[in-house]
Amino acid sequence: PFGTRVPGQDCVLHIHVPYTVQAKSVECILQAENGAQVQTVTMEYAKKMGAYDIFRGTFAMDTPGLYFYYFHISQPFGGFRLFKQGDDTNMEAGDLWQVSCVPEGFQTPDWAKGAIIYQIFPDRFYKAEGVDTSGAKNERVIHENWSERPFCHYDYKEYKCNDYFMGNFRGIEQKIPYLKSLGVTHLYLNPIFESAENHRYCTSDYLKTDPYLGTIDDFKSLCNALHQNDIKILIDGVFSHTGDDSIYFNKYGHYGDGGAYNDKNSPYYDWYTFKGSRDKYECWWGFKTLPN
Repeated sequence: PFGTRVPGQDCVLHIHVPYTVQAKSVECILQAENGAQVQTVTMEYAKKMGAYDIFRGTFAMDTPGLYFYYFHISQPFGGFRLFKQGDDTNMEAGDLWQVSCVPEGFQTPDWAKGAIIYQIFPDRFYKAEGVDTSGAKNERVIHENWSERPFCHYDYKEYKCNDYFMGNFRGIEQKIPYLKSLGVTHLYLNPIFESAENHRYCTSDYLKTDPYLGTIDDFKSLCNALHQNDIKILIDGVFSHTGDDSIYFNKYGHYGDGGAYNDKNSPYYDWYTFKGSRDKYECWWGFKTLPN
C-alpha cells in the first residue's frame, strides 16, 4: 500500500484476516536484504469488516536499503507465518513483501520521467550473424534453433544456466528501426559483462563485454546508433555480488591461480565474507555461484 520511504518515515500496514482464522494477535517481521531480522511490529486490532478482522501496524526504517517483511498470526491453539505467496505450508524462498528505503532528498532524474523504456535480455532478443564469439572461458551450450525451449532445472538436476541462444549487440543495433516504431525513448539492457551464465548476473569480469555478445567496439557502435536515434541506453550493473567463476573469486581456476577463493593475499579477498573456510561464504539469496 506504499512506495519507497526515507529513513524515519512511517510505513502504515493494514492486514485483513478472515475471522474464521480466530487470530489472537498479528506481528509483522521486518528483515534486511541479507535476511537479518530488523524489527518485530505488533499489529493492533483495528476493527471488523464483513468477514475479516483488520489489524494495523506502523514501522519506520533507520537506514536506506532494501527490506522485506512477512506476518506471524497467533491462534488459540498455535499460529503460522503468512507470506506473499502463501503460508508455512507452501512458502518458497523470496516470497516476502518488499519495501525500499531511499536517502533523504533522493530525486529521480528528469530524463526518466515519462520515458518509454524497453527492456532487453540480450541473449534472447536478436542474433546477427558474423560475430566472433571466441574467447569464452566457461563451459557453454549453444542452441542451434532460435525457437527451441531454453533449458531449465527440470532438464538437469544441476542446471548451470549455461545454454545460449546467441543474441548480440549487432542484433540489437539492427532492430533499432523496430524500437523506434514502438516509440521507445530508453533502452535498458540486462547485464552485458563477461559471465559464465546466460543471464550474466554471475559477473566474471567487469572490464570486458561477454564474447557471445560481441566486442567493446560492437557495444560502442550500438550506443552511437541509439544516440543518433535519440534513444538513451542504460546497462544493468551488479556490484553487490560477482560470479564464483570470475577473475575476482575464481573458484574453478579459469582465471589463473589467483582469486579470493584460492589466495588469501588476493587483492579481491576482502571483497568477500568467508566464514571459517573458503567453501563457506556469504552469497546472494543462498546461491553459491553468486558470492556477495
